[in-house]
Amino acid sequence: MKLSNHLFILIAFLLLLSNCHIEVLPWKYIPHQVTDSQNNFLRMYLPQNFEDGEQKLNIDAYMISFLLEEKDSVMKRFVLINPDKNLNIAELRWGVDQFKFQAGCELAFPIPNGKNRYEIKLGRFFGGFIVDQIFDVELQPNQSLRVKVIYKGFPIPGAISWEDRQKNAAHKLLRLETTIEESSVTGAYERCKVEQV
Repeated sequence: MKLSNHLFILIAFLLLLSNCHIEVLPWKYIPHQVTDSQNNFLRMYLPQNFEDGEQKLNIDAYMISFLLEEKDSVMKRFVLINPDKNLNIAELRWGVDQFKFQAGCELAFPIPNGKNRYEIKLGRFFGGFIVDQIFDVELQPNQSLRVKVIYKGFPIPGAISWEDRQKNAAHKLLRLETTIEESSVTGAYERCKVEQV
């Protein structure tokens, strides 16, 4: 067979394996269960409105990907640990519901004990992540990781020129800040319902 035929077969096979987001790696879109939690949680309030006096941002739902770096693996891959929404394999493979969370509530789910590396991707739509940050955290038993969403605003409010609009487009509106707190501390916000949004 010619090289072009081999190339065509390879591309067809990769497209067959990939989903609509061209994501071939199943550990990035199928949630993995956390088994070594000792009353450790990730807690994150998902604000619906941001305002700084000049600008306003309203978000009804977030697309969030919580990834945990595997410790005992040669690949050191980041696996998805989003809360399980009881989706079937087709919904996980070709949908985005496992990433979608309602705004205006606090998301809380178990995470592992000890020293771990997390990657958190957060945005308004899938693939349009406003934030992509990596954190190294060490949790003792009965400690939780609190992630706070901070609004930074645009660097050039009311941009008119093309150059200023490009600077605003490249700017990340949000950033994440982490703290460690005792797991017994109750959140001041309503808990998010982890179900299909």
